[in-house]
Parts: sequence; structure tokens; C-alpha cells
Amino acid sequence: MKNLKTYLMLAVLAAAANDAAAQKGFISLFDGKTLKGWKILAGKAEYKVENGGITGTAVLNSGNTFLVTEKEY
Repeated sequence: MKNLKTYLMLAVLAAAANDAAAQKGFISLFDGKTLKGWKILAGKAEYKVENGGITGTAVLNSGNTFLVTEKEY
């Protein structure tokens, strides 16, 4: 029962923090589903979305690859 209360409290705090960030002009750069708004610079690494995160796979002897936003902030 004590663990349940702890988890519920953490969930409430996380939701409140998320709401506060949205209200203060926070801009989410990643939607967790696509790479919309992102581009690859240099190199030949491949990037994809897996389980809500961005995963990059290097290509041997291709140099550094950078994943950057299309828009400047």
C-alpha cells in the first residue's frame, strides 16, 4: 500500500511538472513518433524512432553524423 501511494504521488508530480512546462512556453522538439522537424547533417548514420526515443546507428568509415532540428531556436 505504501508503494502504491508513492507511485501515485510521483504520477501526480510528473503531470503537474509537464503542465507547468507547457504553460511557460516550453516547446517540444520531438513528438515521440516521427522525425518530423529534424534533419541529418554530414555522415551516413541512420536515425529512427523506437519506443518513443530516437535511435542512431553509425556507419563505419562515414564520419560524424548529426541529427539537428530544421528550425533554429
